Amino acid sequence: MDTFSTVISSSIQLLVQDLDAACDPALTAMSKMQWQNVEHVGDQSPYVTSVILHIKQNVPIIRDNLASTRKYFTQFCVKFANSFIPKFITHLFKCKPISMVGAEQVRWT
Repeated sequence: MDTFSTVISSSIQLLVQDLDAACDPALTAMSKMQWQNVEHVGDQSPYVTSVILHIKQNVPIIRDNLASTRKYFTQFCVKFANSFIPKFITHLFKCKPISMVGAEQVRWT
């Protein structure tokens, strides 16, 4: 791998880590919630709102700055998904025990 490719790869990884870190507090809040005590399904959980906010604030900026080289933006998206999804699943499994109503509230719409 040449130096330019290494710099690009490292830069993309830093962008992924930054967005990932911004989502961490919301995922931690999700896993600490007492889901077995949820009695009714609301509109949207605060952790979902927080993650969506971070993604909506950061991804368009990254996309716009990588617009001339779509492959780099695609790499960013793939790497973020590969990082975020396992982390989300790990935090989801920490939500046990969870009631049926809590499970409905935990879902993303």
